[in-house]
Amino acid sequence: MSDTAHPAPGPSKSKSILIALSGIVVVGALIWYGVARVLEVTSSALNKKMLNLELVAVDDVNGPAISPGGDLLVYTREGELWLHDIETSEESHPLAGTEGAERPFWSPDGRRVGFFRDAMIGMPSLHSVSIQDEVVDHLSDLPPGYLYGAVWKSDETIIIGLTPRTRGYGGGELHVVSEQKGTARVFLQPMEARSESGIMYPSYMPGGETLIYALTTLDGAGAVVARTEDSYTTLISHQGEALAFPVYSPSGHVIYQRGFPRSTGIWALPIDPETVTKAGDPYLISATGRMPTVSVDGTLSYHIPPTGEMRQLVLVDRQGTVQDTISVPQEEMDFPMLSPDGTRVAVAANENQNIDIWIHNLKDKTKIRLTSHRGLDHYPAWATSGNHVAFSSTRNNSGGIYYRRANGRGRVGPLISQEAAWAPSWGRRNTLVYQLFSPDTQSDLYFTYPWSKSKPRMPFLASPAFEATPSLSPKRLYMAYTSDKSGRPEVYVSTFPKAVETWRISQHGGALPRWSEKGNELLFIETTGANDPSAMLMSVPIATGNSFQFQKPEPLFDLNKVGTTTALGSYDVTNDGQRFIIVQSIDETPKVQISIAENWHREFKE
Repeated sequence: MSDTAHPAPGPSKSKSILIALSGIVVVGALIWYGVARVLEVTSSALNKKMLNLELVAVDDVNGPAISPGGDLLVYTREGELWLHDIETSEESHPLAGTEGAERPFWSPDGRRVGFFRDAMIGMPSLHSVSIQDEVVDHLSDLPPGYLYGAVWKSDETIIIGLTPRTRGYGGGELHVVSEQKGTARVFLQPMEARSESGIMYPSYMPGGETLIYALTTLDGAGAVVARTEDSYTTLISHQGEALAFPVYSPSGHVIYQRGFPRSTGIWALPIDPETVTKAGDPYLISATGRMPTVSVDGTLSYHIPPTGEMRQLVLVDRQGTVQDTISVPQEEMDFPMLSPDGTRVAVAANENQNIDIWIHNLKDKTKIRLTSHRGLDHYPAWATSGNHVAFSSTRNNSGGIYYRRANGRGRVGPLISQEAAWAPSWGRRNTLVYQLFSPDTQSDLYFTYPWSKSKPRMPFLASPAFEATPSLSPKRLYMAYTSDKSGRPEVYVSTFPKAVETWRISQHGGALPRWSEKGNELLFIETTGANDPSAMLMSVPIATGNSFQFQKPEPLFDLNKVGTTTALGSYDVTNDGQRFIIVQSIDETPKVQISIAENWHREFKE
């Protein structure tokens, strides 16, 4: 995609004279402001400092974000917002009442911080907190979906990047909350005529007239676009690599992160602030930096993550007591799945900023790398033969399910590659069940028979609710899964292959169901919400004689007791049903390096 400027639909003729007269004044003022700020900033000296902050479960979306005045940082730590004074270098302190806060961003006056709750589960709500008196306000409930950035304008509107859950992990669009405690509405959607597939990470240039955002295209490119009421300009494009966090710097640059979800560096693109067009080639600011934010005076902040949190696999009894460490450590290990013979565990893990599938041998504690791709490979599932492993992957535009031989030989092959398929479970008789995102019914459950030309994919459960993380019983008679049809995620079991009868298993919220090898027990994780960080492993005795019968769920232990910090506490159950494979965190408080630079551009030669 080349750098292009396209005319957008203009105003009606009846309004053109008034708009022209007022536009001359407004545009003239904005151009002068932009030029003046560039002259002021570029004449100043570089002032750079590095901070080390203790952030737990740091990622690319939870800060730190620098305040408009350039004197404060806000970030998420231990499930709440923390504030750090850059100028006084005082210790960070939490903001009361922000439990469950995610993805913070600043109000334009720097007096409030916006944030979201329940963003990770795709049911986000919008909130704000005053940094002076720490009063928290609920601003809006948002449509179900996944968040990709937000910007708070001076007119009190908040623009939010959101991918509806009906589109899986792609197809982002912008929503706007027009006033305090208002209702969110669609503000801007991708245009298929321009080959756009998703819009995300909005920001504004000074004056609030020019919107800058990241864009994905149908052919797999990532771009940064500048848009006004009457123009549309592609500032930069990278084929095959998503872009994120574009933000204007008064030094005359648009700064952005190249690569998402895994950063391949922070880059600066020189632009002409008068015409908002590309004025030079982009150059690298930091090869390891993530999530750039810029203050009004041009102070740049970004974080440099430590090596990913080190984790290991441990063997735990039914009381939650760790009996043994059964693997070598790896970064960000997650989603463990035990092989049918109980000798190997497939996991997702990070190495060199790349998350792939690995196989750990429990006997000699060695490991092999099963995949090696720039896309995100995770959520492995074993074939009952133990010879193949399926996994979810973002190696195409929409997501899909792929497989490879468990010994690492042969190529990676597609099982479902043209649809937004996720979370496979591979049962007996070569039955693969998975969740599939649908534009009409959110996330549904499907099943297919890999490599069988005579048996196409078939729907198992398609409803207005969001169904996820399916798990097929050992004898292929029942399907366990998570659904939010009650208003919150709960665990259900339905007959298979047709959901003729359905039973609700969990009582107080549930996720990630797992069957025991004999099918006489169902396990799941019970979580009660943002204000309660517990992740209780629950046990449900099952009888499957002439009919399906189950008893009341009983708690076994809190996975936090084991020291897990992964999503909901990843786990699997051994074949004898008496022990569990748990991902255990080794590093409790990894320190993240924060780079803060006034007049950052002075460090680079353009």
